[in-house]
Amino acid sequence: MGSGKSTVGRIVADALGCPFADLDELVVAREHSSVISSEDSSVIPSEVEESPGTIADIFATKGEEYFRRAEEQALASTLKKYAQGNLVLALGGGTILSARSRALLQRDTLCIWLNAPAEVLWSRISGDSSTALGMTGVVAGLTGVVAGLTGVGAKTGAGMTGAIAARPLADADFATRLESRRPLYAEAAHVTIDTSGLSPEEISDEIIISCL
Repeated sequence: MGSGKSTVGRIVADALGCPFADLDELVVAREHSSVISSEDSSVIPSEVEESPGTIADIFATKGEEYFRRAEEQALASTLKKYAQGNLVLALGGGTILSARSRALLQRDTLCIWLNAPAEVLWSRISGDSSTALGMTGVVAGLTGVVAGLTGVGAKTGAGMTGAIAARPLADADFATRLESRRPLYAEAAHVTIDTSGLSPEEISDEIIISCL
């Protein structure tokens, strides 16, 4: 989706020689029966021709509670599918709101939280209008290795107004919401990396070192 977490995740996946996927895209794909068959609902979007719609569409039409349930199911399904193999998986910032998801990340993955101050994260997401979430991407990983990506290096230039319009949680409560989630990020994470001032390549190097 063009965000920094995808950039970092793909760099890590290439270095480790495994696939990359974004949990938001998996949720969207699962919501569209014309794209993903009911027999295999955990296929990575890159394996199909297209993945219509966005997280913002799901938020607008079905609400956050519905999305969180779908997100939890997609995470569980994906981890099960790759239980015997490796996958770099980028998660959304609210994935850790689910106690079940946190437990899965602790039990089945190496979870790496890429942390940064609220003002740094806000500057990174303000130009990325591709998702609904104002929080940051929290997890990328290998089923066996999961790295948390908190909005690393989001694309800039789209404009603050457009970004906020597409992200219903990117609002005046962003910093408060982030601080309330930090204990949950810490609970899910096995490793924490401070990404302040680091390039995507430098962040990727830190993740790869943690995976060795």
